Amino acid sequence: MLRSVSTFFLIFTAFWYIIYSRNILDMGKQYPSRSAALLGAIMTSLLASGIYLVLMFFMG
Repeated sequence: MLRSVSTFFLIFTAFWYIIYSRNILDMGKQYPSRSAALLGAIMTSLLASGIYLVLMFFMG
């Protein structure tokens, strides 16, 4: 179970990093720095992984 959560976290981080670094969501006309994009991706993934863990806990 922990491996599925960590895999989910890594894939989700990569996904959100691409979105933030390419500025796909157009969150302002200025492209964010690489570290800001990575931090945003990690924060989003931590939140999603927490929700995923809670769902897995209640489902299983």
